[in-house]
Amino acid sequence: MKTVSSKLSKQLKEAGCPQDSYLYWIKIISSEIYLLVFKYDETHYWAMDYNEWILEEQINEKNAAFLTDEILDLLPAFIANTWSLTVCKGPVVNTWRVGYVDEEYDWSDDKNFITTSLADAAAKTWLYLKEKGIS
Repeated sequence: MKTVSSKLSKQLKEAGCPQDSYLYWIKIISSEIYLLVFKYDETHYWAMDYNEWILEEQINEKNAAFLTDEILDLLPAFIANTWSLTVCKGPVVNTWRVGYVDEEYDWSDDKNFITTSLADAAAKTWLYLKEKGIS
């Protein structure tokens, strides 16, 4: 299962990204470690690595752990009718590129991000667009 990293998840929340997801990175009150949890309902979360329930009142911090398709859905298909959202493998082995290309398929250096995680590349793209006031 591919999700946005806990670090980028926190940055997305701080930047005002909607927090609707199936999964969340949480810190419980007694710990500084992030746990990946499934949201069962408004008060119950399932900590998959620990096979136990976490209650809302035990949570100190909660950030959406977007699945790849969830974060990609938050990106606009086009910017200013010129730049088109594009996702591809590479250019380096085991990396993903997410960003915007023009009509001639030229990548804009400042509008694309390359990481080993597709979800993280999409998250970085969302953060860039937010920073630039583009949506």
